[in-house]
Amino acid sequence: MGFYTNDQINILQDALNLACADLGIQPEDLEQRERLAFLIMRNACGVRNDTLELKAYAINHFERSQCPGGSRDIEAGYQTSLIA
Repeated sequence: MGFYTNDQINILQDALNLACADLGIQPEDLEQRERLAFLIMRNACGVRNDTLELKAYAINHFERSQCPGGSRDIEAGYQTSLIA
């Protein structure tokens, strides 16, 4: 993981807050918030630094991972990141 400026951290936090609000995830649901944060951070490792773009990416991938037969790579990457 690289280094982030305060502005970049604010963008990541805003994207997480917006995605949680859109998905109805409450602040006390730490597990779901952490999963979304993982998706946002994974996408932000590229050159993406737009709040709405990060939010849309996270919601799309989060919802796909919730469906039966959904994206297992998200879960695998998320579980691996918790172990590392």
